Formats: sequence, C-alpha cells, structure tokens
Amino acid sequence: MPSDRPIDMEKLSAILWDIKRAAGALGVVVSSGDGLVLDTAGDPQVDPETLAAYAASGLMVGERLGDSGGFGPVEALTILYGTRAVVLSPAGPAVAVLVGPAASAGALRLALLRHHDALARAVREEFGVRPSPETSSGADLPAAPPPPTGAHPDAA
Repeated sequence: MPSDRPIDMEKLSAILWDIKRAAGALGVVVSSGDGLVLDTAGDPQVDPETLAAYAASGLMVGERLGDSGGFGPVEALTILYGTRAVVLSPAGPAVAVLVGPAASAGALRLALLRHHDALARAVREEFGVRPSPETSSGADLPAAPPPPTGAHPDAA
C-alpha cells in the first residue's frame, strides 16, 4: 500500500523508530520548538500533544538556566519519575523527547545523542528550516563551549 507521506517524513519516522529501538524507549516524540507534534514512534504513555508542549517549555527553562549560570547550551534534560524517565534534547529546530524505564535513562540519553545529527537534518529537510547561524557545523549542534577555567567569569 503506497504511503501519501513525503519521502522525508518517512525518513524522519524511520529515525524515530531507530532511536526508540536503540534506547529501549516506550515512545519518542519530536516537536517544534514551540511544542507542536511533528512525528511520533511507539507509545510514550502520555498524550503526545501534552508531552510536546511541556517538553518545549522544559527545554526553554533549561536554556534559561544555562544562560544565567554561564553553563552553555542544553545538551539534554533527564527527568526521573520512580519507574519512568523522560529525556528531552534539542534537535536542531525541534525538540526530541524519549519516554522509557527509569533504569534506562542513560541509554535514552545516549540514543538521542547518537542520532542527533540525522534527526536534526531530517527535521530541517522536511520542514524547510535552515541551520541557525550560531551553530558550528551546520548540523544545528551548538558550538562547543570553552573549556572550564575553574572560576565563574563574574567571580573576579
């Protein structure tokens, strides 16, 4: 049965299913930066629209915390709830969210990091989003922060 989805959307969906399998996740949701669901894989056991909206807000809080503390850009946020873990990560112009067993939090994060470039590229291709000028490689990865000096810049 032929699909009416564009080929790039099929690519995005395939990447999400790869991430789900690699991480042992229950579900994966990718959303726009403002919380609109772009695609899902599996069953995150939470309404995808609700998860996407809260994930976008949570990532914004993480970014503000990083800005105010001089920590640099957010790589991933991990939230543990007893038997469940939720891992949020910026993926280019989007937000990726994995839900899985709490014991697998590290595997969830690692799977997102390993698939980051492919996921960001697929989102850009499907939705026509250009790489941000503040990224270092054109893959929507934040530029590497300078090595720590041991003191906060304002401490001097």
